[in-house]
Amino acid sequence: MSDEYESPVRLRRFELLDTGQVWALHECSITAIPEAHGEDYWADLRDVAHYYIDAGGEFLVGFAGESLVAMGGFRPLPAGEVEIMRMRVHPDRQGRGLGGALLRALEKAARERGYGKIYLETTIVQTRALT
Repeated sequence: MSDEYESPVRLRRFELLDTGQVWALHECSITAIPEAHGEDYWADLRDVAHYYIDAGGEFLVGFAGESLVAMGGFRPLPAGEVEIMRMRVHPDRQGRGLGGALLRALEKAARERGYGKIYLETTIVQTRALT
């Protein structure tokens, strides 16, 4: 992991015990998006192992001490492609390079699994994600 952000953050693969903290980080992060969808739209974050890991993808979590401060994953698409999804960085940790480090780790994991194309979408209201 890179030292581009201020405090040490440990990235690792999602574990079932992380489920509650994943949802809490999602809720904390998504409040800044005025057009956020209802809870059913985010069902994958309630069952990360099934939607990401068991499906041949990956989901990483980043911890600063005991606190989950970053997360994101990818799911396989047809034809050797993946879509990076649900990237979140705690609002208090944004703008310090953590999102970039998480994205690079997800890209590396996808390449190591032989995926040739990676997609990532965001909305224009998520201004930090656009930089």
